[in-house]
Amino acid sequence: MPDFIIRVEENEKNNILVYYGDYQIDHLYDMNDFLSNIEINFFKIQQIMKGNKKNSYKQRYVILTDIYFLLFDPLQENKDIGKLLFWGDIRQVNNAKGTIDHTSHLILEWKNQNRSTISFELIFDEKVTVTDFLDIASKRILRLRENFTIFHDELIKSNNDSKPKDYEKLVLIIKFKEDLLEQKHSSHTVKELINLYQDVIEILNERSDDSYTEYVNKIKKMLEKEDQLLNEITKTDSSLTDNDKGFLLSKSYYS
Repeated sequence: MPDFIIRVEENEKNNILVYYGDYQIDHLYDMNDFLSNIEINFFKIQQIMKGNKKNSYKQRYVILTDIYFLLFDPLQENKDIGKLLFWGDIRQVNNAKGTIDHTSHLILEWKNQNRSTISFELIFDEKVTVTDFLDIASKRILRLRENFTIFHDELIKSNNDSKPKDYEKLVLIIKFKEDLLEQKHSSHTVKELINLYQDVIEILNERSDDSYTEYVNKIKKMLEKEDQLLNEITKTDSSLTDNDKGFLLSKSYYS
């Protein structure tokens, strides 16, 4: 059985959602590939582009996957092909509302961790109302929350937030990361695991639980294997993955 199938089974069992594959901004995609998947929703829309003197209207395609909102610009020479302008995690929609004067208009807004905001005003055709779209999106979000307790972005983002750490969730993430490291060595994964171990040590210390020494020993063994690790973990890693950002927009979007 292929490794990735085994991983899917493990993730289902542990309620972990990991994104297999990704979407590349400015790449071309055949819309027929999406239409062949009954789990994906496809919409032809008009997007209002705000201008200084007057607004313009752009034909767009919207794809709603299990977790992503994708915005495509159809090619003039072949309408089956679209260039990906934007992707955003549907769980991280900051605001979704209709407009007062038009029932077919919808404004969607995302805000990422850097407080950057992007919004789109979309016009749906008569076949699909704004209510239909929001109903589909909300059901997808609800299904995600019901079926999964840990998401891919929680597996890769740093644990620098001020929220209380969930011990059970940390243990699951640690197991996931240790399995990954066993399959393929990565200094980045090692650094992530050490941060996770430190979080667990802190929790167990607060509980006066001596089992924290298990994680202390794991850190020691890792440091022994990684000659350069001490230098690496003191460096500030300012890079963000796509999922940390919450959304990604094409540089050619406004052109």
